Amino acid sequence: MRTGVVAMLLVGLMWSLHAQPPRVPLLSYQAPDSVASLMAGYPLNNLPLLSRKLTSPFSRQRDQFRAIYKWVCENIEGDVRLFQTNRKKRLQWINDPVALAGWNRQIGPQTWRNLVTQRKTICTGYAALIRELCTQAGIRCVVVDGYGRNRISNIGGTGTPNHSWNAVMLDGQWYLCDATWSAGSVNPELGSYERHFEEAYFLPEPLLFASNHYPIDTAWLLMRSKPTLTDFLEAPLIYSAALDFQVESLTPAKFRPSVRPRQAVACSLVSRKAAAVIIWTVDGEPAQTGGDHFQTSFRWPGGHTITAYFDGRPVVSWEVRVGVCVSK
Repeated sequence: MRTGVVAMLLVGLMWSLHAQPPRVPLLSYQAPDSVASLMAGYPLNNLPLLSRKLTSPFSRQRDQFRAIYKWVCENIEGDVRLFQTNRKKRLQWINDPVALAGWNRQIGPQTWRNLVTQRKTICTGYAALIRELCTQAGIRCVVVDGYGRNRISNIGGTGTPNHSWNAVMLDGQWYLCDATWSAGSVNPELGSYERHFEEAYFLPEPLLFASNHYPIDTAWLLMRSKPTLTDFLEAPLIYSAALDFQVESLTPAKFRPSVRPRQAVACSLVSRKAAAVIIWTVDGEPAQTGGDHFQTSFRWPGGHTITAYFDGRPVVSWEVRVGVCVSK
């Protein structure tokens, strides 16, 4: 099985794509979530048996997959050391495809060993485990490689492929999900892993998922009208709350808008799901409470961060660049 897993980490597959139906209400997942909790701590040395125990209580593929997904997110921890090493190597060899390919061949088996023996992994391990458990259950699932975007990665520039997630076919429809980001996150300042389940990355709408995931094979956007990689890299910085609150429109369209001193900067967002309170901040300080539009200006050249919060959670950020006003 090891050879198949390593190949799975490095190769993307493509199937025919289908339109995605509406997301199912969270309450419908109580039963599979309970089964996943009952199986806490189950060893990884017999994946067929683990998959059967998680999925056999259910007839619907959606419930079977939810039990698999929730179990992985609750029982596998992010491998901080391997994450940092992998990130360093990929940046080191970004312009050396031969060396990068060699590192990929090396890290594949290491990722799987750490997963089985320590129950720790990085994104490729999460995606690989999800796929293996699905395969054992007869659920069609693939690993998708591409660009993950957060406050320290893929902000502008040409972009660096740095992430893996899954596409899964449930009841004849393709869906997207990211167990790595659902399970928790690495705190780069503290060098620690923080476990917390994030519902936003379980079967979201493709348009929302594409706000911080961009596949190398754009067929896995699952969208008819596809943004370009440049659009993705230059867009405002989106957080998980934007998926939860279904934010579908943002102004400005770029993360780093440029203005002159004293020129107005107008920010706005449109959400399909009502939020109790929207707070706009500038450089971390509250500037306006309420309203889906915010406008301000800056007197001096420099950089300023504008962030919108819904119910205390960051939703979107812009980094406004204020240039020097040259008189004629």
